[in-house]
Amino acid sequence: LDVHTAADGEIVVSHDHTIDRVTGAGNGCDTEQDTETETFGAIHVNDLTLAELQSYNAGYCWEDPTAPADAQEYVRFPHRADGVAHGAYVPLLQTVLQGYPTQRFIVEVKQQEPSLVEPLMALIDEMGAIQRVCFSKFDPDGTAELAEYSPDGACITFSSEGIRCWASEAIMPFGGGSCEAYDLGSVPHENGGFDLKTERFVRNIQATGAPVFMWTINDQLLMKQVLDLGVDGVITDRPDLLRDMIGL
Repeated sequence: LDVHTAADGEIVVSHDHTIDRVTGAGNGCDTEQDTETETFGAIHVNDLTLAELQSYNAGYCWEDPTAPADAQEYVRFPHRADGVAHGAYVPLLQTVLQGYPTQRFIVEVKQQEPSLVEPLMALIDEMGAIQRVCFSKFDPDGTAELAEYSPDGACITFSSEGIRCWASEAIMPFGGGSCEAYDLGSVPHENGGFDLKTERFVRNIQATGAPVFMWTINDQLLMKQVLDLGVDGVITDRPDLLRDMIGL
């Protein structure tokens, strides 16, 4: 999950800094996905109160990947007609955690300013969910902030700097083991032109005691490839394909 704060301070689940790409508002469904450094939408999560956010249909742009290409619009985009009425809205993080009381989550802080680390930690602590949440913030300073304010026993993922360091270790003739070591390696399968789908990369991180979760794997051939490497988890937009492949 990725989190931001609404204008009234509520912590909400949203990948992008803006709502255009999922709601069709502002710049529309074809808006490019926001990145760590660039924002392409026009309507910012931080500018809307929770009530305003939840008035938008956050399922409007979702296209069912299993629908035939020539299917009618209501089949390809099943949430367009009445998405809000059926729960396709930007949710509170608290609502998600309450709705799935035994599920474990990686919670990535996408928002840079203002910092939401302290209120996030307070919320997770209040809900008694610290043992089932791993916190992520890719920039090194943000990762350090998470580590500083997290309760004892909290799980923190590697920063982007740590991932780059371990990627370098994996292609060097001698691995020095000098890279940062947090609690979970949530890593891409490729980075900066380098293929990270190598046994050495995975094993080097696992040797620190950290599991390796690799992202974002939406193709069954890639799923098989990374599972064969011995990763501990696969992060995917297509859990249906992964379930089919491993027989769940």
